[in-house]
Amino acid sequence: MCRIGELWFNGEITITQEHIATRAASNSIYKLRNLLPVSKMTGELATCCAMEGDFHELPTHLAQIIIENEGWEVLNFGANTPLYCLAEEILQHSPEMICLSATLMNDVERLSRDYKSFTEQINKLKIPIVLGGRAFNDERIRTRFPADYYVRNFSEVAELTQRLSKTM
Repeated sequence: MCRIGELWFNGEITITQEHIATRAASNSIYKLRNLLPVSKMTGELATCCAMEGDFHELPTHLAQIIIENEGWEVLNFGANTPLYCLAEEILQHSPEMICLSATLMNDVERLSRDYKSFTEQINKLKIPIVLGGRAFNDERIRTRFPADYYVRNFSEVAELTQRLSKTM
């Protein structure tokens, strides 16, 4: 998908072609998901979403599948999720883990302010925050978005979910 994004960015394919490629990948992932063994449910809940301004849905869907495969329930709010709305859901559902994805950030200043407000609102719940996606590969971004965990790939999401599981 990185290559597809590069082709689109360079004008070598259209946005509709990029969308078709994303849907094909997403459909393939869901078909593969059905082949995985059904995990015993742990009773734990995670939330996943992409940060506001990030319209990439595939990373949150992949994270959802991986976390569900560890026996957790997942509320996936999808792409372009404003943090003030997410805070309301976190306070209502009290998940055991919050996963935020950002492939890119168009307005780092505003997002970092929103993130600070978000973490202040939910701080009393002591829920681990997991940040992943290309944007968080940059150390300067990570310093503006302090989190409990930063993941670089989906294997790390699975490992972290296992470590955080209270049923292990």
